Amino acid sequence: MAKGITLQELDASTIKSLVPHLGTTTNSGDNYSITTNASIGVNQKFTITFNAASATSPTLKINNGTATPIKKANGSNAKLYASVYTLFWDGSAFILLGEGGSGNVHPDQVEAGFTFTNDTGEFTGTLSKQPFVNAINSKGVTASMADPFNTLAAKIDQISTGLKRASGNGAASVVEIANLDFEPLIIIIRCNGSFYYNDGHQGNENRSAQIGGAMYFVKGESNYNISAIVTTGRDGSTSIEINPTVSWYLNGFKINVQTRTSSSTNNISASIGKWDAIGI
Repeated sequence: MAKGITLQELDASTIKSLVPHLGTTTNSGDNYSITTNASIGVNQKFTITFNAASATSPTLKINNGTATPIKKANGSNAKLYASVYTLFWDGSAFILLGEGGSGNVHPDQVEAGFTFTNDTGEFTGTLSKQPFVNAINSKGVTASMADPFNTLAAKIDQISTGLKRASGNGAASVVEIANLDFEPLIIIIRCNGSFYYNDGHQGNENRSAQIGGAMYFVKGESNYNISAIVTTGRDGSTSIEINPTVSWYLNGFKINVQTRTSSSTNNISASIGKWDAIGI
């Protein structure tokens, strides 16, 4: 019956022969060398102390052997520091074992108190949530340092920014705005409409009428017209009205006004004098 090895039999010298420590290297730039009595075969691992940090493409030469690249497990060049490492000789390269994490994240990008490793070593995060917490609380939404960042982000959406307002001068009969920094919900315009009909050549009085005022529009509700019956020359009176059409955008609006009258289809005009938009 085969006899297994006991813990007592696995003494220090046996352990050293299984994973020998070769000693401390010397170097010329990224080229490291070491002289050792240990014999390293293919598919064997060993520990070694590097005397200095590497720059880009480290190699290792054992005794009178060939300088061979030191690689990470993914095949990229290893990044070494003045420290102890475990390497595995696969016959073509020395593979760095147990290298730890890698990456390019920096301490100010990791929450304070949490540790991480990147290409240059192990660090502790310095990113504090306190400025975020203070800013959210100042806007009337309760936040604390116990809130994780995803919760703080959700609470930002709870902040009420209040109503916003923009205004401007009108144009002939169309105003189109598409660069507001908010969504308009209410629009107010000052507008005018008129018509003029030359009837004097028939021995009659000319006909004309004007109408003006303010109109407001609420998103989601029907539009309305400004209308009136006014005195017009020989026929005594006529109706005149301003008809608007409104298109709503997420960052603006388009309003078109048109004058209509029961008396004339000639010399009709409409204009927008000023506009105001209110929204969130």
